[in-house]
Amino acid sequence: TYGTEHVRPEYLKVFMDGCVESMTGAMITPYTVPPYEYKSFWSVDRLAEITANCNAKGLTVHTHVMGDAAVKETTDAYIQGGDGTHRNCMVHLRHVRQEDYQRFADNNIACSAGFTWHVSSKEMDDLLKKFLDDEYIKHAYPMKSFFDAGVKVSSHSDFPANEPSPQDPFGIMQVALTGMVPNPAKDDKPFDTDELVTIEQVFQALTLNGAWQLGLEDERGSIKVGKYADFVLADKDVFNCRFDDISKTKVVSTWFEGEKVYQAGSEKNPWKVGKTADDTV
Repeated sequence: TYGTEHVRPEYLKVFMDGCVESMTGAMITPYTVPPYEYKSFWSVDRLAEITANCNAKGLTVHTHVMGDAAVKETTDAYIQGGDGTHRNCMVHLRHVRQEDYQRFADNNIACSAGFTWHVSSKEMDDLLKKFLDDEYIKHAYPMKSFFDAGVKVSSHSDFPANEPSPQDPFGIMQVALTGMVPNPAKDDKPFDTDELVTIEQVFQALTLNGAWQLGLEDERGSIKVGKYADFVLADKDVFNCRFDDISKTKVVSTWFEGEKVYQAGSEKNPWKVGKTADDTV
């Protein structure tokens, strides 16, 4: 009903829990203050049933998870109910048990992590210390662990939830590499320096891995003969500059399916993405 050539509404969004910062994330180790425990919204069996029904109808399930209990239970449900071909996805993944990374990779489970959330402010630290133990605080928002396990992780901006963190790919790259936002506050620090990634890894997370999660890796996500020519020309080589300068990168031009659709400095930047169902551009 709603699909067009470039818009494919083929996902069902599910919420498994809330947010750890408000003590509504589902955690295996209880919070240190009341209400102590917060359960996932769905049972494993019910989410597995939802997943099976969706996959059978051609839909992929995209589930919000924050706490490690929600991550574990969603993984159980995807393994139990998934059809093995749909890349059912989890998004956010603030806390992950070590043994779950390999389960993601082994069962074709897609993960979309918020790399820009890897920065810890003093305000956030002071809040979390009120109800989380130190290990939960240090190991929040993993990045490198996904790659170590062979998981095809992507990243997202989480706009508008994470303002004033960067919303653009170049800003996300800088945070993933340094654990710091551009122009950080005095007391900002990375959650866990062991989780910082390489430029090659974050570039892959923002390009080919996202295409893979959407089932588009054969047509988008990298420059290759037979794929659409989707790319930007930038004024800086992000692979050969200071990490602290990556966020300053500017887009010179944007190409979509082989056509230039944006040119910096031009008053007219046509956006040609084909026709919608009612034949309007």
